Amino acid sequence: MSSLLRTAIEDAAVSRQIIGTGDGLNTALAEFCRCQDELLLAVSNVVRQARVACQRAGVGYSAPWPGLTGRNMEDLKAIREMVCEYYGISEAELYSQDHHAEVVWPRQMACHLARLLTSHSTVEIGKLFGRDHSTVSYSDKAAKARIATEPAAARELVELQALWSQWRPHDGPHDA
Repeated sequence: MSSLLRTAIEDAAVSRQIIGTGDGLNTALAEFCRCQDELLLAVSNVVRQARVACQRAGVGYSAPWPGLTGRNMEDLKAIREMVCEYYGISEAELYSQDHHAEVVWPRQMACHLARLLTSHSTVEIGKLFGRDHSTVSYSDKAAKARIATEPAAARELVELQALWSQWRPHDGPHDA
C-alpha cells in the first residue's frame, strides 16, 4: 500500500474520531473503501492480462512486484499470524466454526486485511483460512461495514495496518 493511501486511511480514522459518526463521514469512508477496492482489482486484472499476453507470445513474464501474481502465500500466512497475535486467539480458533464474536470479528478482519493488503483472490484467501470464497467476500464486506460505523473497529484497522508495515514477509506492491 502506498504511503499516500495509508495516510489517507489513517486520516479518515482520525477524522472519524474527531467528528463522530455522522452520516456524511460514513458515506465518504464507504466510498473511499469502494474506490480502493476497485483500484486494487484493476491493478490485479492488468497484471493477469499482462501475464496471459506474455504466455501467448512465448515471452517470459516477471511480476512487477513480488506476490502480485498470487503465487506467494507467505503474505497471507503472515496476516493470519499477525491477526491471531493481535486479538489473542490461536490459529485453531481462527479456523474453527466458532460463531462467538471473540472469534468471528478477528476472522472477518483477517479476511478484510487479506483483501486490502494483498492481490490474492477470494479463492486463494479462502483456501488458507479454511473458508469458501463467498465466505471471504462476506467477511470482507462485514468488516468494511463495521469499520465504517464503529470508531473502535476503524482504530483496530489502522493499528493492524501499522503492524503490517513491520510484519510483512516481503516488500510488495503496497509498500511506500
